[in-house]
Amino acid sequence: MGDTRSTYGDLARVYLPVALVVFALVGMALAVVALRFRARPGREPSSRMAAPRLEGAYIALLVVVAGALLWRSYEAIADVGPVAPGANRTIAGPPTLTIGVIASQWNWRFTYPGGVSRTGDGRERYPVLVVPAGRDVRFRLSSEDVVHAFWIPALRAKYDAMPGYVNVFDLQFRPGLDYTTARCSEFCGTYHDQMQFRVRVLAPAAFDTWLRGQATA
Repeated sequence: MGDTRSTYGDLARVYLPVALVVFALVGMALAVVALRFRARPGREPSSRMAAPRLEGAYIALLVVVAGALLWRSYEAIADVGPVAPGANRTIAGPPTLTIGVIASQWNWRFTYPGGVSRTGDGRERYPVLVVPAGRDVRFRLSSEDVVHAFWIPALRAKYDAMPGYVNVFDLQFRPGLDYTTARCSEFCGTYHDQMQFRVRVLAPAAFDTWLRGQATA
C-alpha cells in the first residue's frame, strides 16, 4: 500500500482515544487520592504496603492495551514499510514507475527511466520531485556521504538514506496536492535545514507527457 497518509491516519485514530482514556483515568486517580486521603487532624497514615489484586488487574490491563497497540503499529509499518521478501504488501501489481533518489550534502537528485534526472543547487534552488497521481511509485533511496532522511510530512512518510545501502519503498500521491515541506529530517551537517525539495503531483497523462518531454529535451 502506497497511501501512507491514510494508513498512519487510521493508526492515529486508534492511539488518540487510548491516550485520552489513560489521561482521564490518571487525572481521576490523582484527584481521588489527593482529596480522599489528604492529611486530616486525628487521621493516621495507612500501614498498607500493597494491593495485589488491584496491581495485578492494572498490570494485566497494561499488557493487553500495549500488546494491541504494538500489533496495530507493526501491522501499519509492514503495510507501508520498505519493500522486502514476505512483507505484507497490498499493491495490486508491480509499480509502473521507479524513481532513484540520491541524497548528498545538501542536495537531492531524482532519476527517472530514460535517463531523466532532476537536481538543485542544494541551498537556493530546490529540486522538484515530479510524480503521477494515484499510481504506486517505487523509490530506490541511497546516500553518497552521510545518513539523510527522505521526509514528506503530508504523506506521513520518512525513510532513511544510508551510504552503501538502497532503501526500497512504495508511495502513492493524491491528485491535486503539492507538498512543499519535503526535506531531510536527519541532521547531516551545516546546511541541513536547507536540504529541501518540492513535490509536484501531476495527473497520470500529464506526467507521461512531462516525462517524454524531459527525455527528449
